[in-house]
Formats: sequence, C-alpha cells, structure tokens
Amino acid sequence: MMGGNGGPEGECRERLIRSRPGEDIMHFAIYIWTWAFLAVIVLCLALYRFTLASHEDESIHVSSVEVHQVAEQQQVFGKLNRVEFWGKLLTVVVLLYGLAIAGAYVYNAWVQSSQVQG
Repeated sequence: MMGGNGGPEGECRERLIRSRPGEDIMHFAIYIWTWAFLAVIVLCLALYRFTLASHEDESIHVSSVEVHQVAEQQQVFGKLNRVEFWGKLLTVVVLLYGLAIAGAYVYNAWVQSSQVQG
C-alpha cells in the first residue's frame, strides 16, 4: 500500500485541485446537449400532438352511414394516444435528466469551492 499522494488516487486528487475554475463546465457540455436534444424532441411531439388534435372530429359518429368517419376517428384517436404516451414519458425523462445534471453541477461546484488550493 502506498502512502501520501503516490498512487492513482493521489494523482486524481491533485488533478482536481489543480483544475482551473470553469474547466469542469466543459465536462457537462455533452450532458447539456443531450438534455437539449431530448427537450427539442418533447417540443416536437407536443407540436405534432397539437396538429393531430386540430384535425380531430369531436362529434360522435355511430350510424352505419358514417362508418368511414368512425374508422378515421379511431385512427386519429390511436395516433393521439401513442403521441401522448411518448410525450409524457419523454417529459418525465427530460425533467429527471435535467435535475440530475443540475444536481451534479451544484455538487461539483461545491466540491471545487471546498478544496484548498495552494
């Protein structure tokens, strides 16, 4: 067992202490870009759902004359359900991922500020 700063743990600790302020922000860039990409997908799904809903016929068709309209309503309803499911799921993922990034950033800033630089 090595004492002092001689091992890999010591080298890692020294690198953290010697890092310049703001240098760790670049490590978060890929996570922030990924979060932004997911957020854009959620916004696109919301826009697509809004577009689908605007074409939805809100009246109920039940007669045999309106069979074509009933099938069309069911098709639009199915699409809306799928888009809504994925929209809700990705919204939760984006929120949790954003909170994880923010938490990691705050923790990293706290660790950096609490280190003694000599």
